[in-house]
Amino acid sequence: MGNNPSYVWRSIIETQGVIKQGCRKKIDSWYWLLEDKGQFSVRSCYRILRGEEVCVDRMLWKKIWKLQLPGKVINLVWRAARNVLPTTVALQGKQVNIDVNCEWCKGAAETAVHVLFECSFAREIRETVGLYSRVLTGGNDSVKEVLKQAFTTATNEQCALIGVICWCLWFRRNKWVWEKINSSVFGIKSMALNMLQEWKKAQEETCKSGTGVHVHTRQWCPPPEGWIKINIDASCRQDSEYVGVGCVVRNERGEFLRARTTLVQGRSYAREAEALSLKEALSWVKTWRTQKCIFESDAKLLVDAIHAGHSNSTFDTIVEDCRELIKHFREVLVMFVLRSANNVAHSLAQAAYSMSGPQEWYHTAPDFILCNLALEGI
Repeated sequence: MGNNPSYVWRSIIETQGVIKQGCRKKIDSWYWLLEDKGQFSVRSCYRILRGEEVCVDRMLWKKIWKLQLPGKVINLVWRAARNVLPTTVALQGKQVNIDVNCEWCKGAAETAVHVLFECSFAREIRETVGLYSRVLTGGNDSVKEVLKQAFTTATNEQCALIGVICWCLWFRRNKWVWEKINSSVFGIKSMALNMLQEWKKAQEETCKSGTGVHVHTRQWCPPPEGWIKINIDASCRQDSEYVGVGCVVRNERGEFLRARTTLVQGRSYAREAEALSLKEALSWVKTWRTQKCIFESDAKLLVDAIHAGHSNSTFDTIVEDCRELIKHFREVLVMFVLRSANNVAHSLAQAAYSMSGPQEWYHTAPDFILCNLALEGI
């Protein structure tokens, strides 16, 4: 090049390393690794030379694939970051004649960023789980850029929560688009938090099984640290004008905290009775605790109804009352549990008929549930 090479030659020499780093060969062509579309850009090359955004994308992909989440959730997040979700905007780009407006809010075109982050429904979900300030779109038009920003400062648990909420939002979108089945904010929030909890529990049980520890999958399990669990049940008698309801509260160590049993006036079928038991429990608990509560019922129909849409039956009227009460709580779950893990609440509900009125116990459990408490704590 001589003693005084031109600016062009100096530029070529300086960029040789970057070109080698960014170029990859396909079977019959080359592509540029540092741009999503595979086309070389001066901008990406310049940023690498300046030491900016070096391996940022690789770090993002690595973080996505290391998320402690089910494979289907990780796959969805990865597809969203790669901008390959079949949104209406993406389908229109494939020459599909389709209305590009969001099916839910009708206020903007349905892009992946809109469905997962910018739609009013998605914003409300983030706010209810405490991620509103953590995930900022900031005018970004790609999920990848939003996740880059969020994952840079978020904890591993927050990253996992972001990922599972994205999956639940896309699941909800598909249910609405294809089946016209709507889900409430609480339902999607519960689905996300429940999925996280169940995944963690499954991983712990897998580890225990691998070390020879017997896992009681059909027994009562304590809540996560800092949470309380309220097990509820109802009891009906054909010769009575009342429904017996009972609930028991325990902490993460399985320790008894409180219990309550009472009779609610009115003849009811089983599903209405179970809904009344949840309504009574929510009304009671909200007077002394409004965060990090898990309500467990062995009535799957009730749990599914809480997470579903609206209807006009007597049962759904009670469910709607429950939803209104739930709004008083922060970080709350309503979950299904097998009957074999709900024996204490069942005993309390049956005992309501032999009590002179509503009964409550604090710190010390009544004698008639001590045996079941011990069995469920094994």
